[in-house]
Amino acid sequence: MKSFLSLALIFLCVTSSLVYSGCNKEKQIVQTTVTSHNHRSMSVANVLSGFLGTEPVMLIGGAPYTENVGSLSGSGSTHNGNQGGNHNNDDTINMLRITGNQWIGRDIQGLMVTNGVIELRKEVFRIYVTPSAASINAHYNMLKPANNEFATSNNAPNGAYLSLRDGNGILWTTEGDQTGSNFRVITRGVSQLPATTITGVTSCKMYDGFGNMKTFNSDTFTIEMGL
Repeated sequence: MKSFLSLALIFLCVTSSLVYSGCNKEKQIVQTTVTSHNHRSMSVANVLSGFLGTEPVMLIGGAPYTENVGSLSGSGSTHNGNQGGNHNNDDTINMLRITGNQWIGRDIQGLMVTNGVIELRKEVFRIYVTPSAASINAHYNMLKPANNEFATSNNAPNGAYLSLRDGNGILWTTEGDQTGSNFRVITRGVSQLPATTITGVTSCKMYDGFGNMKTFNSDTFTIEMGL
């Protein structure tokens, strides 16, 4: 009788152990990480470094952006001859598409200032209907690997534009002659809103607006540009 009770007790203990083990296995939930298709790596430091003249430049943590600036020119007439109505084929919409990255900081008074900008610009003519995704694709196409002219060279609106603020707070821009200058996009990332990553390098002339010029020679940069 005692032997039977001992065997029964052992059976109950083993059964309880198995049931408890099974329950624990059911409670072991495997955690997975779901990444959104719109997620972009935060490892892009948006660093622009180089030398403005003999002064070292190091800008970190810029933010990508886009801008579309449009203007209308033409007769303003319509199909029924009235002024100020719908556009006809004599009207032209000039749009300047801009994709860029900017670095914001504070001056000695604590006011927000722009310490640097890199932009690529392209002028577009005769746009009557703008498809919903047209500007996104257009901004991305502007960033293809290539050598680019400068937007202010010979008053041309297309190409690269840069600005840099030196250690004395003076703002230098590429608004001036850019003979011999170069802005090269080396690689371009995937088209993924709200930005894509490019690598590139530039050597250009920069002006302070008072007749002074310095050369900016960048290191190879990795930055995000807006889409």
